[in-house]
Amino acid sequence: MQLLYALLANAADVSEEGTLTIIDGDIDRLEVPSVPYKKPLLAVVAKFLAAPGEMQDAQTVSFLLYGPEGGSPLTRCDCPVGGNGGVS
Repeated sequence: MQLLYALLANAADVSEEGTLTIIDGDIDRLEVPSVPYKKPLLAVVAKFLAAPGEMQDAQTVSFLLYGPEGGSPLTRCDCPVGGNGGVS
C-alpha cells in the first residue's frame, strides 16, 4: 500500500459521484489563543493506492498528533480500512 497524499483540512466531503471537496485544506499548524484548546472539527484527508489483493484483510492506518516540541504524541487515532472494500 502506498500513501499518495495526506493533508489536514477544516472539513472534507466525498459526493455520491466520488468527487472530493476540501474546505480550508493544507493546514500545517494550528495557532491557538491558549492551551488547552478545543477545535470543533479537523479532517484528515488521505489517499492510498493498494495493489489487487492487498485490501482483502483489514488494515489499520494510525494518525498521531504531536505538540510543537515533539516528544510523545498528544493523541492518536487508529482508523480501520479495507476488508470490506473501504473505510470502516
